[in-house]
Amino acid sequence: MVDGLATAEAALNRGDYRLCIQLLNKIIGLYPINGKEGSLIRMLMVTALMGMGEEEKAISMCKVITHSKDPDSRERARQLLTVLQAPSLARPDNWSVEIPRIEISSSYTNNFKKSNKTSKKEKSEDYPPTGPTKAFSAGFYLMLMIILISLTLLLSDYI
Repeated sequence: MVDGLATAEAALNRGDYRLCIQLLNKIIGLYPINGKEGSLIRMLMVTALMGMGEEEKAISMCKVITHSKDPDSRERARQLLTVLQAPSLARPDNWSVEIPRIEISSSYTNNFKKSNKTSKKEKSEDYPPTGPTKAFSAGFYLMLMIILISLTLLLSDYI
């Protein structure tokens, strides 16, 4: 295996595209395009360039790989070239959800401290929108007892 190639692949897998490109630039001149290693190095370079958002450089590198003598590399470069040169379509706004940014400032923390010191009168009006929780009425307990007794009698062989 090519020296430094494993390190460049590891950087690419981590998403460290800048380091991957730096490592590949050091070894790219040592291997011609016609060999398997040279084509592999250039394909990794294309992937890293795509990750960095430099599509034009990636397209030009793909065009270079299409002239390789390795048929597998040529075919992969052609396929990747069609993907890179495809027009980008606008995505409708309703396909994604935008999460609002929440910024906590010092004024918010000051307001929070002030709101904890509210009077009991204000706190009594802070019920949830459905109202205060109420206990069950006597009719509920009576119905529950009838159901439990009837289930007990039905499931036992007493009847």
